[in-house]
Amino acid sequence: NLDNIFWEASQQGHADGVGDVLLEFNSDKAYNLTVAQAKLAQVLGADLGARVRATNDGVTGRLDAERRLGDVKLRYSVENPVGVYDLGKSTHVGEIAAGVAGGDAKLSITS
Repeated sequence: NLDNIFWEASQQGHADGVGDVLLEFNSDKAYNLTVAQAKLAQVLGADLGARVRATNDGVTGRLDAERRLGDVKLRYSVENPVGVYDLGKSTHVGEIAAGVAGGDAKLSITS
């Protein structure tokens, strides 16, 4: 009887022009397909990256922007919960980081 056999499988790699790809699935028919591109583009001096993940419950996406202004690093990201496509319900994170007095200081705001 094969009803008691459970398995998981995954494959990961890089596809030129697409990015890093990860596919995970199992005998319960659950899957995750993740595509990520750390260096998607540069806009107004900011490096943009993105990640998209599709699951049985829907799709989630994240957009990251990072820019250096001298010794200060500015970061912003926006990510929607799985299956929720209203931008107003997404998580927004802004961050400012800089070296201060021989250490690091960071201010992060999440909404």
